[in-house]
Amino acid sequence: MTSKKEIGAGQLLGLMLLSRLSVALTFPFDFAGSLNNQEWLVSLLFFPFLLLLLLPSYFLYKKTGLSTLQSAYKTSPIIGGGTAVLLCFFFLLSTAVNLSRFNIFMTSTTGADQSPLFFPLLLIIPAFYAAYKGLEAISRTALIALVIGFISVAVIILAVFSKFDLLNIVSPRFYDKKGIAELLGVYISNTSEAVAFSLLLPKVRGNVRGTMIGFSALCSMGMFIIFFSVSAVFGELTAFENFPFYALADIAELGELKRLSALHASTWILGLFIKCALFLYLAYDCFKQVTKGKSLSLIAAAGGTLTFITGTLISRNYSSSKTRVYSEILFCLVLLLAVVIPAAFAFLMPKRNKISGKDEKN
Repeated sequence: MTSKKEIGAGQLLGLMLLSRLSVALTFPFDFAGSLNNQEWLVSLLFFPFLLLLLLPSYFLYKKTGLSTLQSAYKTSPIIGGGTAVLLCFFFLLSTAVNLSRFNIFMTSTTGADQSPLFFPLLLIIPAFYAAYKGLEAISRTALIALVIGFISVAVIILAVFSKFDLLNIVSPRFYDKKGIAELLGVYISNTSEAVAFSLLLPKVRGNVRGTMIGFSALCSMGMFIIFFSVSAVFGELTAFENFPFYALADIAELGELKRLSALHASTWILGLFIKCALFLYLAYDCFKQVTKGKSLSLIAAAGGTLTFITGTLISRNYSSSKTRVYSEILFCLVLLLAVVIPAAFAFLMPKRNKISGKDEKN
C-alpha cells in the first residue's frame, strides 16, 4: 500500500499549527477548575509531551515507510479494518466536538436568535466540500489562513500590550501540581493532530523530522503567547470568561480600530473550518480502506450527518460541552492512536527493504 506525495513538509507544518492553535484561541481557563491562570506555564511544559506524542508515528514511518493504518493492514486485514474504523470514529468525534465549540461560540457572542442547527450547518457544509477537494487544497488554504491568523493575533496583542500587568501573573510556586497535570491531560486531548500526523506522513515530501520538532516548539510557543497575554490583562478574572482571548480582543484598541473581536472571530472560524475539513477528509480516507471504495457517497453522507447531529447535541448548553467525558474519551483515543498503536507497530514491523526505502524516501 503506497501513498502519493501530495503536500510538502512546510504545508504539513502549517496545517497542523493552524488546526491546533485554533483550539487555543477559544480555550476556557476554567476547564481544569483552576483560578491560578497556570495555562501559560503549562503550555511551555507541554512541549516535550507534544514531541512524545509524535515520536512513535515518526519512528514507525522512518522504519517502514508506512502510516499506522498502512502498517495495520500489512499486519492483518482484520487488524487493519478495526484500526480504520477506530480512526474514523476518532476523527468524526473530534469534528463533532469542534462543531459544538463553533455553535456555542457563535450563539453566545453574536446573540443571534437562530435555530440551533443553523451555525453547525454553516460550518460543516463548506468543510465537507473542502474535504472533497482533497488534502492539497486544504493545506494550501491552511497556509493562507495561518498567515492571516498570525497577523490578527499579533495586532490584538499589540493593541492590548499597554494593559499588561505582570502583577496579574501568579508566581509558579503557588501553582497546583494536580491542576498542572489535569491541564496537560486536557492539552493532550485537544491535540488530535498527533493522530493525523501518523496518517499524513506517507503523503508528505520533505523533512518530516523538522516538521515534527517545529510543530511541537511553535505550538507550545503559540499557546504560551495567547495564554500569557490573556492572564497578563485579566488576571484571575480570566476564569470567569467563556472565551478569554475573544474578551481580550473585545477590549483591544489600536488607533481608530476598536473592538477587534470581529477580527478574532473571523480568524478563529477560518482555522476551525480547516480543522474540520482535515478531519472529515481523514475519516473518509480511513473508511475508504474498509469499504474498498464501495458506497462511499452514502457512507460519507451518513458519517457527516452523524457528526452534525452529535455536534449539535453536545452544544445544547455551554456546561454540557465542557463536560470531562468528551475530553477523557479523546485523551484515551489520542494516547492509543498516536502512541500505543504506532509504537507497537514500530517495534513489531520489519524494516522496509532498500527498494521501497528509495520509493518512500523524503
